Amino acid sequence: MGRNEEERDRMAADQNRPRGRERNVTGPGKTVHKRGDGLGTGPVGAGGGQSGGGQPSGAGPRGPGGKGGGVKLILLLLALLLGGSFGRFQGLDGENTGFLSDRALGDEELLQYLTDNRFPAEALLWQQEADGTSVIRLTEEQWGLVQSLELNLFYDDGEGYIDLGLDNVFQFDDEGGLLGVKDNAWLAIDGQPVAYYHTATVDDGERYSITGRVPVLHNGVRAELILTFDDERPGGYVAGIQAVYPGGETDTVAKSQQSLQPGDVVEFLCDYYGYDGTYQDSYLLGDPVTVGEDGLTVTDVPIEGETRATYRFTDLYGQHYWTAVIP
Repeated sequence: MGRNEEERDRMAADQNRPRGRERNVTGPGKTVHKRGDGLGTGPVGAGGGQSGGGQPSGAGPRGPGGKGGGVKLILLLLALLLGGSFGRFQGLDGENTGFLSDRALGDEELLQYLTDNRFPAEALLWQQEADGTSVIRLTEEQWGLVQSLELNLFYDDGEGYIDLGLDNVFQFDDEGGLLGVKDNAWLAIDGQPVAYYHTATVDDGERYSITGRVPVLHNGVRAELILTFDDERPGGYVAGIQAVYPGGETDTVAKSQQSLQPGDVVEFLCDYYGYDGTYQDSYLLGDPVTVGEDGLTVTDVPIEGETRATYRFTDLYGQHYWTAVIP
């Protein structure tokens, strides 16, 4: 294979991989601790259905493809397309499946199409390389079925797991395999580790913007910090804060963002899971932070203590699949 062909294949491989944010690891190692009594608010990681969707983020033991089999999804999609109802199934709606009903396909052709575009959850297996590195290898066609990829990190505090959220940070080897890197670094606000949930990535190949949220109490009121990482400020910054209003079984997230003001008090929140992976309650995380004249800083810090990490794959239909815990 010539140099131009190798470069072409390399570019194709890069285009099939999700964009991750750049890390800025600084400062000494930090421990993580919850405080106070449980808030009794329900999972804060499922706010507005943006991330987590009310499902445990993978603390408990999971096999490859933690959400469920792809064959079942094919049959489900086919039945729903014929019946026209998606509302009862998380991640499935007219927006991410409408293109299927627009296709002039018979039932058998539609089933074949869904089969050909099924995400291979059974392929999410950690393999050990000769140097001891853990890696997951997918074909380029399989990577083309991946909508997003996020690291899901849990901190073991001796009684259960603190969910530190979902962050689109990952590394690939020279052959395009996902590396099982567990460096125990995590996103922090003013040097304090926080629960962070990646919500969206916009990337046109030249410019990009990655956004995420941090559940908090803002001056005692439930809210979320909105963080942005882009090509101009890859290290990230606090873009604003938005209130979250409880609305029955789900949360309605306010659309408007406001700016933090000097003197504002921000208390971080987290979800807490038992060792069997069941949600226990949500708690205050770490110590309160008072906003100074220069606002809040975003970095990554080393984490001291025991952690468990998995990767969450999301396919083209918005369905989630967790890997086994990184060895």
